[in-house]
Amino acid sequence: MTVRGYDFEVVGVAKAIGSVMGQPQDNFIYIPVETWFKLNGTHNDSFAINIQARAPEIMEQTKDEARAMMRARRHVAPSEEDNFGLFARTT
Repeated sequence: MTVRGYDFEVVGVAKAIGSVMGQPQDNFIYIPVETWFKLNGTHNDSFAINIQARAPEIMEQTKDEARAMMRARRHVAPSEEDNFGLFARTT
């Protein structure tokens, strides 16, 4: 598959979910974040990381772990506020 002139190997296909409020939800690709940085540079902050909890009852734990990883990756000091956003959605 070619996306924006770059070749990618398809290793899986997500289950189709259709549209929500007229917006297609099936037009996406997942790539490793390091690949994104190689293609776009680390200065570009217009990307999203999707994380799925294994079960609804561990959603808060999953959010806490994601927040800790993002803070470490972005070198956010304990006294500083997050410089990124987290959005949770339940299905």
